Amino acid sequence: MMMKRLLPDLFQLFFPSLCCLCHRRLSEGEELVCLHCLHALPYTHYFTLPETPLSRTLAGYSNIVSATAFLRYGEDSPARPLIHELKYYGNQELGRFLGRLAAHRLMSAGHPLCTAELIVPVPLHPRRQRERGYNQSECIAEGLSSILHIPVDTVSFVRTINTSSQTTQTAEQRQHNLRGAFYISRPEAIRLYRHILLVDDVSTTESTFATCVEAFSVFTDLHLSLFALAKTSLL
Repeated sequence: MMMKRLLPDLFQLFFPSLCCLCHRRLSEGEELVCLHCLHALPYTHYFTLPETPLSRTLAGYSNIVSATAFLRYGEDSPARPLIHELKYYGNQELGRFLGRLAAHRLMSAGHPLCTAELIVPVPLHPRRQRERGYNQSECIAEGLSSILHIPVDTVSFVRTINTSSQTTQTAEQRQHNLRGAFYISRPEAIRLYRHILLVDDVSTTESTFATCVEAFSVFTDLHLSLFALAKTSLL
């Protein structure tokens, strides 16, 4: 029994957990990101606002309850290395951690998306998901779900078109690129709900969200909330 208790301590001694941002050793009680770096993150503070840049862009869709984002994302943003760590370097637990962090703040703000009945992560095309090994939006959704106690559905909404990178594209180009990219594969499952939360990692022009919302518009009694871990804008 004593050996079992000693092993984790010895592992921590020789392989200490480091902050994903500053790479300093994490203190007891800290997880993935140290408290100093957490305080320095560029939070949007959208959760307390009646209107956000996302909701203004998507104002033409009457079925949207709310649209919000947690962090500001840009070339010099401290959030950038976190997004890259999650998206390109396989740190799935970081997505869950940030999802949990956002969920606590959403609950504290009494945000309307907390009343959603189902969480649906924006899907990757199967080929891209095989290449990456996971969908980063699913990781964020799992983190949100663990705190909000809302189930996650990863099979009823699928991506049928493997679009190219949209980083340098305008809003119009992105919208055209994404046309028809998403498909509801199990409408009978979606019809069971009246309020669904769509989750994505980064939103720039809201084109992805707009295309997803259009795919769900066949359900006339369905309301949608939209959550992006980070919000950026075209340079």
